[in-house]
Amino acid sequence: MIRLLLAVLILLVSIQVQAVDPSITPFAGSGSAEWNGIGESATSTALVSPNGLAFGPKGGVLVSDGESNQIFRIGEGGSIGVIAGCGFAGFAGDGGPATEAFLTKPCGVLVNASRSILISDQWNHRVREVRSDGMIHTIAGSGEGFFGLGVFSGDGGPALNAGMNFPSGISIGPDGSLFVADQMNAKVRRIDPNGKITTFAGADGKANLPLKRPIDVVHDSRGNLLIVDAGTNQIYSASTSGQVEVLIGPPISETMTPKHPGIYLNFPVTAEVSPDGTLYWAEGKNNRVCRLRPGEKAMEVIMEGEKSSGIRIRGTTAKEDENRPKLGRPSDLLLLPDGSLLVADPDNHKVWRIEFPKEDGDQS
Repeated sequence: MIRLLLAVLILLVSIQVQAVDPSITPFAGSGSAEWNGIGESATSTALVSPNGLAFGPKGGVLVSDGESNQIFRIGEGGSIGVIAGCGFAGFAGDGGPATEAFLTKPCGVLVNASRSILISDQWNHRVREVRSDGMIHTIAGSGEGFFGLGVFSGDGGPALNAGMNFPSGISIGPDGSLFVADQMNAKVRRIDPNGKITTFAGADGKANLPLKRPIDVVHDSRGNLLIVDAGTNQIYSASTSGQVEVLIGPPISETMTPKHPGIYLNFPVTAEVSPDGTLYWAEGKNNRVCRLRPGEKAMEVIMEGEKSSGIRIRGTTAKEDENRPKLGRPSDLLLLPDGSLLVADPDNHKVWRIEFPKEDGDQS
């Protein structure tokens, strides 16, 4: 009788801990590397290099394409259209229709409280705004630079006059301020609602962190700013007052150790946080998408791909499954209201949708 009870207990425990694989399907992109115009749907349209993801001002999802130099909107039914960028690299078009403007390697994208679409026009060293009337304007960055590189200048003055150096990730703070990952200046810049720019994180910033290449920023539900630094292989959290902690990555000092020790990153490029505190991130050199749920010490790899030659994989890997789509290279994540996760994959020229089974926890 005791043996029978033990057998039943073991069976119940095994059922409770059994992992159920998520479903991974294409959300957008035909897989073609050649732009040939808008197709009949999002999955039949070529996304040459999808880099950034965000919610649209009227629903749907925005996708920035760093090679076709355009911003697309994908509707809930799978329709697709261009909302910014004429398809050619360059800088032109301010004050005119956004679809006739020239962008160069657009990256981060989001919608602010005024329902304007903000775009980090990366290689133009600017942040552009598409207003509700469809016109485009520069709101930050002078575009000053030498041999393709930007500069650092302008703190304390108008954001329009400031020098930036490959701005990438962008996020809106609780007070409406815009935070910009000024990656090659190794700083996170803050643009207040009046248009004044300052350094928020990095050397001489309110959040004094040893940043090397901050590539993405995102706010959590408590208003803290997560900073993803590809140069130091760390993800930080900074409060509005500048108090900082290392979430994942090596310790900065004896007194500043990671909140989640034992997790190693290799060129992290983006992060997302669900309302319940689940942390998602993507790593470029480990070529994987991971998550860490509240109260757990071990991370979970939910999607990965082939690794670059000579790259040492640090940490766990996903369960081998020849039928699971392979990641080409992750660049951005977007958590949808239903708990599914979008993954921008420029090397596969697709955006993937990862749907988690209900048994896996409802993240919505």
